[in-house]
Amino acid sequence: HVGGSTEEAQAMIGEEVAAALLKCINEGSTYGAVNFPEVDMKKDATMTTHRLLCIHENKPGVMSAINNVFTEAKANICQQFLNTKGSVGYVVMDINVEASMEVKKQLTNMHTVIKVRVLV
Repeated sequence: HVGGSTEEAQAMIGEEVAAALLKCINEGSTYGAVNFPEVDMKKDATMTTHRLLCIHENKPGVMSAINNVFTEAKANICQQFLNTKGSVGYVVMDINVEASMEVKKQLTNMHTVIKVRVLV
């Protein structure tokens, strides 16, 4: 049930959904998600950070292992937003250096990581 009984309401709903999809694609925001962890982190105002998105299993020690990859790469996590829902965790991170292919590869190879995406 969308709740748009008029053409104007349907147009507004279409604009809202399109805006939410663009924010998800461009920033990693899952604001308003029902069956996925809800995360909405503002972009760094200085525009000097690089954003990385990571979907992972919600288990003890997973975040420590993820953060350790960045420690070993000498990257500073400038801001981080984590949320979980059931067995799934979703973390959005802004780091001070560009995430190398090696960092992405290390994260992807972790058996508890489901998906990694680097935003450019």
